[in-house]
Amino acid sequence: MVQDTAVGRPLRAALVVGRATGGLPARGFFEKAQALGHDVSDAVGFHRAQLSACFGPVAG
Repeated sequence: MVQDTAVGRPLRAALVVGRATGGLPARGFFEKAQALGHDVSDAVGFHRAQLSACFGPVAG
């Protein structure tokens, strides 16, 4: 996440999701993203934006 942020890439860690979190990454993903300066106030929207940046628009 540090490397992705440093070069302006989408966060590839957004691809790691779990059933227990409803298809979202674990809380630590959002905590680290926030520490790196990302606005995660809308966690679902932030995650969707990261996936979209990796693959194109995400249905949903």
